[in-house]
Amino acid sequence: MQTSKIRKLKAFLVPFLVIIFLCVSEAGIGYLVVPVNSATYLKKEISEYKEKGIDAGIVFLGSSRVYHGFVPEIFEKKLGMDLVINAGSGTQRPESSYYLLRDLYEQVHPRIVVLGIQWNGILKESTDAQRLESAVTACDRMSLKGKMRYVPEYLFSAQLPYFCNMYRHKENFRFDKIKENIEKHKKLDSEGIVVDKNKESYYYGKGFIYSNIHCEAGNIPVMDELQDHFSVDEIDESKVRYIDKIYEFCKKNDIRLILTATPVSMMNMYHIGGYEDAVRYYEEYAEEKGIAFHNLNYLKGREEFITDEMMADYVHLSGDTAIMLSELYADILKQELEGGDVSGYFYRDMESMKADVNRVVALKASVKANGYDSDHIQISALANEGEKILYRVEAGTDDSEESVILCDWTTEKDIDVDIPERYDKLIVKACIEGDESNYAWQEYPVKRAEAGDTE
Repeated sequence: MQTSKIRKLKAFLVPFLVIIFLCVSEAGIGYLVVPVNSATYLKKEISEYKEKGIDAGIVFLGSSRVYHGFVPEIFEKKLGMDLVINAGSGTQRPESSYYLLRDLYEQVHPRIVVLGIQWNGILKESTDAQRLESAVTACDRMSLKGKMRYVPEYLFSAQLPYFCNMYRHKENFRFDKIKENIEKHKKLDSEGIVVDKNKESYYYGKGFIYSNIHCEAGNIPVMDELQDHFSVDEIDESKVRYIDKIYEFCKKNDIRLILTATPVSMMNMYHIGGYEDAVRYYEEYAEEKGIAFHNLNYLKGREEFITDEMMADYVHLSGDTAIMLSELYADILKQELEGGDVSGYFYRDMESMKADVNRVVALKASVKANGYDSDHIQISALANEGEKILYRVEAGTDDSEESVILCDWTTEKDIDVDIPERYDKLIVKACIEGDESNYAWQEYPVKRAEAGDTE
């Protein structure tokens, strides 16, 4: 009987002591090992607005596609708001968005929440690591109270230690690192947020991350992800429940909720199986809840203003594109909030959007050695059904722009080429017949086998 009481006491005390330990480590020693980064900047800004009693007109939630996509100051200016916050974080999942929203509501009381969703955002995860990354990056943007609300989700999980800064940043638990962090925090407090704008990406303000990266025309790679097909059978119902919780929280607190799909490359929409099913799912969800859903991938004329060169990669926007998109989306939101009809901004479906796409949007090739100086290439391309596609293969070098044509434009997708000795890469191109100057392309290293061998 005594043993039973001790076990019950332990069952109560262990979680309680863990929470106390996390509070102490987060508020004290943990603070010293956390690097100063975009999450630090955003928390500082939110804290300052909270102290001034300034509430947010809009809070954006979602993944890195959101924090690379929407510029708060543009929405402030166009919508006449004192404060707009971009609270996107890397790989942010619905459960992370929910707890982050609750924390932000207690600090800046947003009137509108724009929740960024993506086609695979509610599908089952392939690994626990994906959910953990989402959780900790969102947690970095929360107040201590918000973190303690989130921790019970992981209380009996092996992932719990990652919510303790002393554990997660244990490599910084050195005198030199702690001293460096203290100096950075002092500098932040005295000078405010100062960033290097020459970096590939940098903190722009209020949660937006500006990217200086641009893809080259026609060079968006065909993505290689574990999950490239949407199916209702693969939906994780727990994620849908958290979107429901976000909806219910917004309704309870008189917050207007809007779902938004951030722009990705054209390659994604051609490559993803069941993309239209994903769009239809969110459309039906929004209709059922009586909220707006804006699919910015279906913006009319997007072929002209969201070209490959305007992307940072195949799912993120470059900074100048985000500024341009924010200008347009602020106009759309303004019209939406005033009760206007915004359907004219969007294609009605995938078919109508594809009607304005007159190019090969991406290609992928498999290269295998076919002898020491010969390669076999298998090419696939993404374009509208029924288009006649031509392929071309060139050889080049990494240290020169010089190239030589190995196989000129042809409809053959399986090609054997002989490669001159001094060339070390293949340049594979694909275009619509009659428009050879507008091609998609990828580079691949030459696959040389030993003489007489094949791979």
